[in-house]
Amino acid sequence: MPKPHNNKTKLINALEQLALHDHLCLIYETREEQFNAVIPFIRAGLESGEKCIYIVDDNTAATVLDAMRTDGIDVDSAVKSGRLSIATKQEAYLKQGYFDPEWMINFLKEAADTAKREGYPCLRVTGEMTWVFGGDPGVERLIEYEAKLNYFCPEKDMLVICQYNRNRFSPEIIIDVIRTHPLVIFKDTVCKNFYYVPPDDFLKPGQSYREAERLLDNILERSRVEEKLREREYRYRTLFDEINEGFALHEIICNKKGEAVDYRFLEINPAFETMTGMKRDNVIGKRVLEVLPNLEKYWIESYGKVALTRIPVKFQNYARELGKYFEVAAFSPQKGQFATLFTDITDKKKLEDQLRHAQKMEAVGQLAGGIAHDFNNILTTIIGYGDFLRDETPEGSSLKTYADQILTAADNAAGLTRGLLAFSRKQVIATKPVNLNEIIRRVEKLLLRLIGEDIELKTALTEKDLTIMADRGQIEQVLMNLCANARDAMPNGGILTIDTGFIEIDDAFIKAHGFGKEGMYALISVADTGMGMDEKTRERIFEPFFTTKGPGRGTGLGLSTAYGIIKNHDGYINCYSEMGKGTIFRIYLPITKAGIEDAKAAALPPLRGGTETVLIAEDDADVRKLMKDVLIGFGYRVIEAADGEAALKAFKENMDKLRIIILDVIMPKKCGKEVYQEIKKMSPDIKAVFTSGYTEDIIKKTGILEEGLNFISKPVSPSELLRKVREVLDT
Repeated sequence: MPKPHNNKTKLINALEQLALHDHLCLIYETREEQFNAVIPFIRAGLESGEKCIYIVDDNTAATVLDAMRTDGIDVDSAVKSGRLSIATKQEAYLKQGYFDPEWMINFLKEAADTAKREGYPCLRVTGEMTWVFGGDPGVERLIEYEAKLNYFCPEKDMLVICQYNRNRFSPEIIIDVIRTHPLVIFKDTVCKNFYYVPPDDFLKPGQSYREAERLLDNILERSRVEEKLREREYRYRTLFDEINEGFALHEIICNKKGEAVDYRFLEINPAFETMTGMKRDNVIGKRVLEVLPNLEKYWIESYGKVALTRIPVKFQNYARELGKYFEVAAFSPQKGQFATLFTDITDKKKLEDQLRHAQKMEAVGQLAGGIAHDFNNILTTIIGYGDFLRDETPEGSSLKTYADQILTAADNAAGLTRGLLAFSRKQVIATKPVNLNEIIRRVEKLLLRLIGEDIELKTALTEKDLTIMADRGQIEQVLMNLCANARDAMPNGGILTIDTGFIEIDDAFIKAHGFGKEGMYALISVADTGMGMDEKTRERIFEPFFTTKGPGRGTGLGLSTAYGIIKNHDGYINCYSEMGKGTIFRIYLPITKAGIEDAKAAALPPLRGGTETVLIAEDDADVRKLMKDVLIGFGYRVIEAADGEAALKAFKENMDKLRIIILDVIMPKKCGKEVYQEIKKMSPDIKAVFTSGYTEDIIKKTGILEEGLNFISKPVSPSELLRKVREVLDT
């Protein structure tokens, strides 16, 4: 703290002799040096009847006021009367949340004008400048502010001292500060700026030589600095040109309300040109709405906030004008400007969307697999006893109608399960080489009845050979589902077109569409002239149970089933649609060179029974009883077993009588295949039929399908069971 001044020092005398309009910088190293200068400066002003303002930062207001009291100043009276004000950096330099030289000059102008109106001869202001180290926006304009004060001070009756702590500020800043102040306070001296050298000093002996040396050293040093700057600029320019990220510098354009309404291109790098397709010569100096007139308002608003608040942001968004997703980092190098560093993440977003869709599909697949086994066992029982009821009910009886209704409902339930399994890619399918055009021709009459008379069906089938490996029935189901969907989209009639063609999926196709595996594909296009759909609806159409139809008008499984079937055939399906412009589905199925199977369906043989003894190994009691009743009803003798070990025991006890065994694939204690393998060791000629309600992925693990063993999938009807048993026995 300074001590009371009974004897005036050289420094105090100099401070008391300051004139109006003086602009000084105080360079100090200790608080004592600081207060030895600014406290007498304030005291001199108060004693002269001037108004004084002290802007604190490094010190607190209490610290400054205590120092003044120690120096003998009647602080309380001065503050109460308004002759002395203590302000903080937030009330002065950073009033707006950032530093603006013009605003600060206006602040001093208003303070000086107010002092004049209040009758003070002049205004004294001193401020601690250590607020510069707070990292607030605008501090880089400090020297600009100091320079502008030299224009402003002569216009107003005021004196200003700017305080700089030499220990806190770099030498480079101190030099700039000195250069911008006509007067300097250092140690115990108030002096003119030493850069102003009086002319007679040049006439002293030796001064010219030393001055020449100083100038030459300065020239050499400046040359070295410029070389370093050139090297740095070269490195930055190389980095600017070579980085993979797009970079652009812009200035924001605001309306009269200060709202961002556009921005101008100032600089872009080569990566920017590559990612956006916009060339430098076509954008530099132009406003973005000249270049991209339909750019979403979101981009301008986001960048406007960055440029005006200088708060950096990171975000991901879709640029519809460019058709790409970008990950963007935006920051403001100076107020009113913003720079962007960005990468094209379109491919990444497509992969993420595909992954999310695949995960969603897998979740539903797990659900389907979980219910399929138990549901198929229940349906086997319902269908079996429903058949019994119908067959044993006299014609014309209402009970026969009831039985038909039960079987129809059970068949619908079985179709629902098949749909879920097809969607989840867990349904057992039997693929054969088939001609795609022939499938469409065969199903065309059914489609005409399905869509109704007010919709015109057009087909345009290529003459090229479109042989694919497929389950004919499932491909027909896909066509039926798509056409039913098209019919519902054209309630007032329209045109439904089915085209086929030949397409090669290559690397360019995969990059453009975001899906596919290289190879030759048959292409089916199903297009309608219906109402179309918006983007949000289109994104969900393959989800199971999603439907835009009213209650009771659909299960929401038609398109999801089609999706699952096509995926199960190693193919792809996608959809293009716009509101009011119709919809087109495109299906891609791999071409095969295998020979086409005979497409003619063989007539089913009549049901025949037998007298052989059959072992049924089935853990579901209802299904086991149904199978027993069916077989006994057609003359067979039946032995039952509820699990794998019971089946082995029953076979050992009846080995001589048994001709065929019916084995559930998954049973307690021992699975069907294990039982079969042990029985084969005892009786190599034994015949076997496997059955299961589990999904394909579980059945495959047992090896049943790969080894070509006789298999029927639940739900199984009595007629299917009887034909399969007779077929295996007669083979």
